Amino acid sequence: MDSRLSLEGMMTPAPYCIHPDTNVVEAKKEMEHRNVRHLPVRDGDTILGILSQRDVALSLSLAKHITDEASIRVADVCG
Repeated sequence: MDSRLSLEGMMTPAPYCIHPDTNVVEAKKEMEHRNVRHLPVRDGDTILGILSQRDVALSLSLAKHITDEASIRVADVCG
C-alpha cells in the first residue's frame, strides 16, 4: 500500500474564500467560525493570495497604534 498522500487528498474540496475588500476584523471572525488558519483571497474567479492568522494578528496589532481596525482591508495585508 502506498502511504503517500496525494495533493487532492490534502485539499479542501470547496474552500471558503474572502474578497480583498473584506475588512480584517471580519476575516478574523470567519477564520474563527470556520476553525481555519488560512483563507484564500479571491476576486471573481481570480485567486489573489492567502490570508493567514499571522497576517491578521500582525495587522490588528499595528492598527491599534495607527488607525481603526475595521478600516483595514484584506487587500491591505495580503500581498
